[in-house]
Formats: sequence, structure tokens, C-alpha cells
Amino acid sequence: MQLLESQVNNLKYEIETMDNKKKELITRIAEGKDHVIKNTSGIDDMRVTRDTLLSSITTNEAVKLVSRQLSVCVCLMIMLLIWRKILKFC
Repeated sequence: MQLLESQVNNLKYEIETMDNKKKELITRIAEGKDHVIKNTSGIDDMRVTRDTLLSSITTNEAVKLVSRQLSVCVCLMIMLLIWRKILKFC
């Protein structure tokens, strides 16, 4: 009888130990999920920042290109006007 009581007590202790481990694992899994969500959110924010910066760089490069093209056009127009004046005097 005592042997049975001892075995029952041992089993109760093992069940209690397993329940505590189970609770600890559930807590650790929840913490791990939170870390994954935070890291994923951080990565998503970095992607948005990257895309915004790339868009800005592309826009700036386009503006620079158009400015250069306009400058060349203006220079050519001025040269044409000067040549017209020169040719009128000849």
C-alpha cells in the first residue's frame, strides 16, 4: 500500500513538473512569436524606407537629367539667336 502511495506521489510530482515545463514552454513560445513579429515589423519598416529613398533618388536623378537637357536647349537657343544676329549683319 505504501508502495502504491509512493508511486502515486511520484506520478503527481512528475505531472506537476511537466505542467510547469509546459507553462514555461508556452510562455517562451509566446515571447518568441512576439520577437518574430517585432523583427518582421522592423524589416517591413526598413523596406518602406528603402523604397521611399529609391523613389526619391530616382526622382532627383530625373530632375537633374531634365535640368541638364533644358540647360543644353537654352544654350543652343542662345547660340542660334546669336548666329541669326551675326548672319543678319553679314
